[in-house]
Amino acid sequence: MSVPDCLACGACCREAFDCTPLTADEAVRITRDAPTYVDVQADGWVQLVRVPSPRHPSGTQCAALRHMGSPQASYTCDIYAQRPEACSLLDAGSESCHLARKRVGLEPWEASERPHGPLFR
Repeated sequence: MSVPDCLACGACCREAFDCTPLTADEAVRITRDAPTYVDVQADGWVQLVRVPSPRHPSGTQCAALRHMGSPQASYTCDIYAQRPEACSLLDAGSESCHLARKRVGLEPWEASERPHGPLFR
């Protein structure tokens, strides 16, 4: 069996989670290069923009996530170099990773398998 690959999964950026919170510094950093990815709510909550998921019509995914459309294609992140702490702290193979995989219908990684990652372009 081959070692799982974060680039082939993308669960953490897909429909698994409802939002990715941003600090004020993260929002400024991301806005410099990708202003359309920062969503400031009326109550002051700041997060990454979510867009309709192409895989699950009732779900959303991070707007910075890219996928070429075929099952063999990799996922990438348009803002990987500026990604927020919420993204960089989610370790491949962690409990949060397994939760994300479960929520999008994937099995958890096996304990002996350490996914390659993270998502990058």
